[in-house]
Amino acid sequence: MNQKVKKEIRDWGIMLLVIGGLYFTGWHVEVFGTIQGILLRTGVMKPNINEEGFGKADYNLQLEDMEGDVMSLQDLKGKTLFINFWATWCPPCVAEMPEIYELYSEMKNEEIAFVMISVDEDPLKLQKFLERKAYDFPVYQLKSSVPEVFQSSSVPTTFIVSPDGKIVLKHAGMASYNNDKVKTLLRNISD
Repeated sequence: MNQKVKKEIRDWGIMLLVIGGLYFTGWHVEVFGTIQGILLRTGVMKPNINEEGFGKADYNLQLEDMEGDVMSLQDLKGKTLFINFWATWCPPCVAEMPEIYELYSEMKNEEIAFVMISVDEDPLKLQKFLERKAYDFPVYQLKSSVPEVFQSSSVPTTFIVSPDGKIVLKHAGMASYNNDKVKTLLRNISD
C-alpha cells in the first residue's frame, strides 16, 4: 500500500473513532447542536412569517409542568403564545434553544406566554438538561394528544398564536427567533 492510501485510511479511522466516541458517550447532540447553533447565529435561518396565517389554534391540549402540575392550553387563551415542540436528543432543538431563551428573557414580562413542550419520554433527563443549561422558561410535557393543527412530523416545530387564536407562524425545523422581525410580530399581535 502506498503512503497516500495509508494516510487516508488513518484519517478516516480517526474521524470514525471521534464520531463513534461522541455517539456512544451521548455528546453528539451537544456537539452537533453547538455547530448548528453557530449557523443560527449568522442569521441565515429565519422563520417565514405568513401574515395570512396558518389557521386557528385548537386549545384542547393538556400539559404537565416540571413540578407535576397539569394545565390546559385553554388557560392561556387570549394571550400571545410562542409554542415550541422540542427534545433534548434533537441537535437542531439544542441549537435553537439559546436564542429562544434569549428571546424569552427579553420578552417574558410582556403579554406573551412561552410554551416549551418537550417530547422527551424521560422527565429526569429533561430536568438535568434544563439545570445544566440554566434554562428557567416554562417547560411542559404532553398529557394528551396533540391537536391536529399543532401536529408536525419533525422537531423542533414552532408556532406563534395571536390572542384571537390565529396561528401566524408555523415553522418546522430549527430557526433563529431572536431577531427584530419576530420580536416586532410578537409585540404587534399582543397589542
